[in-house]
Amino acid sequence: MSLKNIRFYEFDKYRADVHTFTLSYEGRPVRITKKAFDLLLLLLENSDREVSRNEIMEKLWSPTADPNNLDQYLSKLRTLLGDKDEAGSEQKNRFIKTFPSQGIKFVMPVIEVLEENQTDTSTEEFNVATSAGEVGNVQSARRKLSASLVGFIAVAILLMTGFFFGKGRVRQSNKLRQMESKPCLQLH
Repeated sequence: MSLKNIRFYEFDKYRADVHTFTLSYEGRPVRITKKAFDLLLLLLENSDREVSRNEIMEKLWSPTADPNNLDQYLSKLRTLLGDKDEAGSEQKNRFIKTFPSQGIKFVMPVIEVLEENQTDTSTEEFNVATSAGEVGNVQSARRKLSASLVGFIAVAILLMTGFFFGKGRVRQSNKLRQMESKPCLQLH
C-alpha cells in the first residue's frame, strides 16, 4: 500500500493526517513537532514490524546526528501519547514498544483510512482498511444518504408546487365568481 493513497492513520482516539501533518485526539488538535510527527508516521507506516534504530536514524536524521536524538523524541512521543506516567516512567507501552536488539514497534492497532483516486478532488471518497486487512466501504452509506436527500427534496418540491398552484387556482376561481356575480352594464 503506497503512502499517497493513505489519508489518515487512526489509533485509539487519535488521528494522524498524512497530508496536513497534524495529529488530533478526539477531534481536537494535538501540538506535535514536525520531527515527532515524522517519527510517529514512520512507526505507523510500519506498524506490522519492528523498525530498527538504524533505519529510523537513516530516514529521519542526518548520518552525523547523535543517536540520543531518537531516544529524546521517542520519550517526547510516548509522553504526548500518554505512554508515560507523571513521574516519567513508561506505563504499559500501549502505543510504542522498544524491543532490545530488534527495534521499535507501534503496538496499538492502527486503522488506515484510504483515499480513492478521483478526477474531481472536491468530493473525496474514503475506504477504511484495518491493518488486519478488513475492508469497510463508506461509499454505500454515502449513496444511501444521497438517495434519501434527493427523495426528501423531491417530495418538498412537489408539496411546494402543489401549494402554490393550488393557491393560484383558488384566487382565479374566486375572481371568476366575483365577475359572474356582478351585473354587467349593457351599452346601447
